[in-house]
Amino acid sequence: GTNGCSTSGALSYGGKEMIDVSLIMDEFSEDVARGDGEAITAVAVSMGVEEQDRANFKRTLHTNFDKIFPSADVTTEHVVSTMFNVLEEDEQLAKYTVAD
Repeated sequence: GTNGCSTSGALSYGGKEMIDVSLIMDEFSEDVARGDGEAITAVAVSMGVEEQDRANFKRTLHTNFDKIFPSADVTTEHVVSTMFNVLEEDEQLAKYTVAD
């Protein structure tokens, strides 16, 4: 960490701000469509998804792309809410949806 930030835990905002900026949102949606990329990895890291679970995280979001991004003008709130709902349905990934 820079500026005295701890690097030992997950960020507390659950990834929302990471995908709230329209440019990042576009990159994130493209990565989810592909199932890999820097933006989807950054969201996984920001949520504290452990390295051994990241492939499943990416695959799960990719498989549910149409739910998460139902239209070109989808809101960030819908993306985040639906993403968490999808993750909660996966036994391995549900632990990342629980706030500390």
